[in-house]
Formats: sequence, C-alpha cells, structure tokens
Amino acid sequence: MHFDRTAQWIIAIIVPIVLTLAGCGGTRPEGSDATKAGPVVTTALDAWKRGEPPDSLLNAPSPIRVIDHEWQTGWSLIDYKLEGTSAPSGPNIQQPVALELKNPKGKEIKKSVMYRVNTGTPSVITRDDLDGE
Repeated sequence: MHFDRTAQWIIAIIVPIVLTLAGCGGTRPEGSDATKAGPVVTTALDAWKRGEPPDSLLNAPSPIRVIDHEWQTGWSLIDYKLEGTSAPSGPNIQQPVALELKNPKGKEIKKSVMYRVNTGTPSVITRDDLDGE
C-alpha cells in the first residue's frame, strides 16, 4: 500500500492524538511511598499481636488490607522485628520482617518473611515466606 505525503502526515499527527484520547498509553501508576511502608507494616503486625483479625484494619482511619495466610488461619503473632531497609519493587515497597509465631496447635516457629506493601488507599500488604514452613 502506498501513501502520499499528506496521508503520511495525517497518520503521523492524528493517530497519536486518537490513541491518547482513547486511553492508550495512559499514565503509569504512582509508586508506593517508602516512608509510609514501615509504619503500615508495624500497624498491621501490632494488630495481629493484639489478637485482632486481619480484616479489622479495613475500617481504620487509614485502612489496611492484609493478605497473610497464617494470620488468616488462626496463627498467633508472638513478636516481630522489621529487618533491613525497605526497598522499591515495582509499584510496591518490600519490607523484610522476622516473625515469631505460634501455630493453632501451640508450636512456636521463627521465620523470615517479605511483606510487599502498596501504600495506596487502602494500603495493601501481602506476604512471601523467605524461609521456614
């Protein structure tokens, strides 16, 4: 197919405008705020340590959604410690944490985990185990 210069010019100018107006090539989502990630994790883990269910944080003034399989299945948090520094990971912040847990049968376990934090509204925390069971 052969286009003359006028047709090429129209395509070069009009197509990007149409695609922009249609939403193609939209803006990238903002990254999470690294200064807020640690406090979000601390707020969530303090609630777990007090024995609150993970969904209790959804109605807080700064809501937090927590996805942690052990918290959701009845494990108790004995203690925790934020380790190292938080680091960006795509739109999230990674925060390493050492956990001391007690399973529903009463067995105590220590493990290192990585929480991924998105500091949007609500903030969202998900967990990856680094070691342990």
